[in-house]
Amino acid sequence: PLMAPAALAIVGPAREAIALVQSIRETVKHSEGFSGRLALGVIPTSTVSFLPDCLSLVSRRYPGIQVTVESGLSAILLERVKNGVLDAAVITQPPEVHPDLRCEVLFRERLALVSAVDFNGLISLANLQNHPFIRFIRRIGVGQIIDHFLVSKGLHPAEYMELDSIEGILAMVERGLGVAIVPERAVGETHRQRL
Repeated sequence: PLMAPAALAIVGPAREAIALVQSIRETVKHSEGFSGRLALGVIPTSTVSFLPDCLSLVSRRYPGIQVTVESGLSAILLERVKNGVLDAAVITQPPEVHPDLRCEVLFRERLALVSAVDFNGLISLANLQNHPFIRFIRRIGVGQIIDHFLVSKGLHPAEYMELDSIEGILAMVERGLGVAIVPERAVGETHRQRL
């Protein structure tokens, strides 16, 4: 049967959330009485995507676990896990991991080229250099991935802004100030009407 576009849009994220929940269940299958504190570091983009649902599930299922969340850049969070300040972190995949740490891929995320609905002209990677480009700051993991992608494709967009906030980037793009490449999941329902 055919699915509505809204239903199709949530299939991927729903599958990822289910897989993450199953992974958590396996980890704690024999420990229903878990209690204690979990210090978790997260990149900002995870706080507006899958993390709220995961933390809600953990708090309902394991009320004895007190989770504290610290938002930050991947490199800093990774260092804080290495130094024992944080128990774990959700980060953009690092180029290398310290041998004392374990890194698990939770999911892979597609990137999207976005513009305002009423932006002047069609955009594509081929004509990216013809539009003002609003980019993630290069020192952020996603910014580094986007920069590597642009370099690998020989693309040199006309940079207009370099920001460290997905919400800030989307707000600028929605107002027609330029185009951007962002994690697809960040373009939620509220933005899809205008992007």
